[in-house]
Amino acid sequence: MCNSGVEAGSREYQICKPMLDYFDVKQVRLMTNNPRKVDARAEMGIEVTEIVPIHTATNPHNEN
Repeated sequence: MCNSGVEAGSREYQICKPMLDYFDVKQVRLMTNNPRKVDARAEMGIEVTEIVPIHTATNPHNEN
């Protein structure tokens, strides 16, 4: 389980597609450490031009 309380494999990314279409977004710089998010954007037809890693301090939820 991820920190948000949602299983990582159960997240739905398609919900953001109408908003991206509305603003005519075709490319994004994506802040993530999760390659599945990159794949999800590609499946929507959104090009990920850069992956910006998120650096956080170690805590009890992410130390493993």
